[in-house]
Amino acid sequence: MTISLTLTVSPASPTAGQVVTAVYAVAGNGPAPGAPVATTSGEVAIGGTEYEEVTTISPLSGPAAAVTYAVPVCKGLTFAKTAQANVFTATAGASFGTSVTGSAAVGGTTYRAAASLTPVAPVTPVSPPPSGAVPYPAALATGHALTAQYLPADLYAWRYNPGTSTPVTNGSGPSANPGSPRNVSVTADGGISVIRLATTSASDCGVIQSPGLVPTSSGVVETLVKFSGFANGGSEAFADWASFWMYGPNWPAQGEIDAVETQYGNSYVSYHYGSGSSSQATTDPWSYPAKTVQLSPENSTSAPVAPNIVPGAWTYVTLAFGRDASGDYKCDVYYNGVLYCTISGSWVTGDEMYITAGTGFGEAVLGSSQAPYDQPGNIEIQYIRVFS
Repeated sequence: MTISLTLTVSPASPTAGQVVTAVYAVAGNGPAPGAPVATTSGEVAIGGTEYEEVTTISPLSGPAAAVTYAVPVCKGLTFAKTAQANVFTATAGASFGTSVTGSAAVGGTTYRAAASLTPVAPVTPVSPPPSGAVPYPAALATGHALTAQYLPADLYAWRYNPGTSTPVTNGSGPSANPGSPRNVSVTADGGISVIRLATTSASDCGVIQSPGLVPTSSGVVETLVKFSGFANGGSEAFADWASFWMYGPNWPAQGEIDAVETQYGNSYVSYHYGSGSSSQATTDPWSYPAKTVQLSPENSTSAPVAPNIVPGAWTYVTLAFGRDASGDYKCDVYYNGVLYCTISGSWVTGDEMYITAGTGFGEAVLGSSQAPYDQPGNIEIQYIRVFS
């Protein structure tokens, strides 16, 4: 009996984040080897000639041969078993191969099969148009005048505490060692002048911090920034622990706003307002003692995707401070001129804060659970602007 194996995948043209299901099917699987047989014997006449003592043997119906299925393989996809032995699933990343291959052992014999995929070209984030000397989006321009603009050469001075040669520390984050300023440099990216904050080993970091405080009861802070990434499992993930954030000098009582904070290859918005329990509002999807407010949108994606900030793309990050309808202080976080997240509540302090950005990696900073994201990376900034 002829046995055949087929493998089908669905959807055949998945997009990033979709679940791909691979299903095996075996046809023609007869009784297992060693199944009982029926034996008959007697005389047979063929063409007028008699034949005596002819014996015929035929298998009896019985259980089909045992089948075991191998995990399908496809570049950029990692398939996993399900409750059904012949069904496997994987989550599509930004890129993957065009062929899924697999095999099954039927009664001790291996059969192979393949199915085709048609990758959908990922959407490449495009840098928004220059915002000029008004906040981006321009709708914020009403009532907000430009009070300060810091270009790469200006930001370079932010690597030291004012009037000293002591490297700044990144608030509650990784502390710069005395050699850290070598990881803050003014350079060029595609002919554009940028300041680059980099990490090269687990014992250093690139950090800058404004020498003065910025009001957060009202006003706007904007930066044009790019966070590095790396290819991971068919998608682009953020490298290291990199952030653009603000915090009050009496931390954490005076608050901390993380407009961009990369962890586990993704990025989250958070607001810290105390210590211990009841002290954090965040877009991350996890539950833990300090988290009491789930910010929207809840980021449960396996890889960073727009409208969130994404690796390797220039992004306008804008923080607009004010009050909500209840009179509480709030902060609206915009990416590329689109409102991504609103932080609002009685726990938002409205106190003045430092502007800071920094990088760090390694188990000492991130913990072993951050692998493989605990690797060198960088932040590039074209400017930081402050509006009244």
